[in-house]
Amino acid sequence: MIERYVEVLVQLRKNKIELKDFLYAEGPDEIELSCDLNAKKRFQLLKAIQYYRLATDETLLVELLKAEIERHRKAPFQGLHPGLSLNAYLLSLYQKPEYTELFLKAKQANFDKRHMSI
Repeated sequence: MIERYVEVLVQLRKNKIELKDFLYAEGPDEIELSCDLNAKKRFQLLKAIQYYRLATDETLLVELLKAEIERHRKAPFQGLHPGLSLNAYLLSLYQKPEYTELFLKAKQANFDKRHMSI
């Protein structure tokens, strides 16, 4: 099963598939709630990267994490989905302090703002 996801990853790395096909795209789900139309494809891509990660995937992971953050910011329900955690983990393997702000945004992406009285 993962072979299909790996093939998509290979095609993306070769620029035969565009990155925009995996970024946040808002649209209605089957019950007319707002959702990210590319969330499933993005998670499948992250699963492939998990097992076949290259050092050159760093920029890709940054863009995918930004899309996951957007997905969580606009989600109609509270909670974190596995894609955000996996994406953050994979990006953390690069151990770069400049991603600290991005990780903070990911942590706060789907937090009940009514309880944020700082």
